[in-house]
Formats: sequence, structure tokens, C-alpha cells
Amino acid sequence: MRAMLEQYSDAVGRGDVAHHFDFGFHEAIAVATGNPRLHEMVRTFEYDVGHAINLWRHLAQATPWTRTHDVEEEHAQILRFIEAQDPEGAKRAMRAHIENARIRMLGGAD
Repeated sequence: MRAMLEQYSDAVGRGDVAHHFDFGFHEAIAVATGNPRLHEMVRTFEYDVGHAINLWRHLAQATPWTRTHDVEEEHAQILRFIEAQDPEGAKRAMRAHIENARIRMLGGAD
């Protein structure tokens, strides 16, 4: 998880596309749960979410660096809860991250 976050930050710092490290972070969490169904579900999202993110990047009007840094901080917060072995905190942080991603993608809190 930490390696994916570091590679994500490095890619962002270079101005490179970092989506595959974002996905790798989520996949590492799924693997760490030991639940093969969760891992399988996360893997099925990779293709569709990757295409949605690429489309969104072309259409979005928000500042890309702000979104990128928001995602970085959300991921770091999730990892802090995981490392602290705080499952409730990690669950809350992940739910907030998913909701924030939805808002970033769809542009509203409807």
C-alpha cells in the first residue's frame, strides 16, 4: 500500500498519469483483506473506472492538481488507519474517499 502511495506521489510530481498507482493502492487493500471476492470485485472495476477517469479528465472543469492532492491525502488517511489497526477509522475514511470520488466524478453531492 505504501509503495503504491509513494509511486503515485512520484508520478504526480513528474506530471505523469498516476491512475495505475491509485488502482494499485485499492487493489493492495483488497488483497490485504484476505477476501478473494473483494479482490476480484476491485479488479473488475479497473477497466471501467480507468476509462471513466480518462473521460472525466477531458471533461472536468475543476483544477486537476487540487483533485490529485485531495486523493493523495485521502489515501494517506486510509493507510494511517490501516497501519494503526483501526478498522472502524479505515472504514469511515474509505467510505468518505469513495463518496468524494463520486462527487469529483459527477460534480455534485446529489
